[in-house]
Amino acid sequence: MCFKVADSEINTMKSLMGMSLNVIISDIFQVEIDEINMKHTLINDLKMDGEQESLLKLSIAEYFDNYSLENTEQYTIQKLHDDVISSNFK
Repeated sequence: MCFKVADSEINTMKSLMGMSLNVIISDIFQVEIDEINMKHTLINDLKMDGEQESLLKLSIAEYFDNYSLENTEQYTIQKLHDDVISSNFK
């Protein structure tokens, strides 16, 4: 896996955070990182169950300064990225 160093420190941090989120998603949903599609939904495409949802919330809270996910029913991976990453830059 590789990532592009962005033109600013903030964008580089956002890229690194996105990579971390993708590792969490990969581990929880047993998908290869290269197969993660930002348009996929957690429930319909990744078939998230209650146990995976709990693990996702716990992992994100652990890695991202106790960030608490809201209702994840309509989350796409892109929305997950947007919410978690933007919460760290408020």
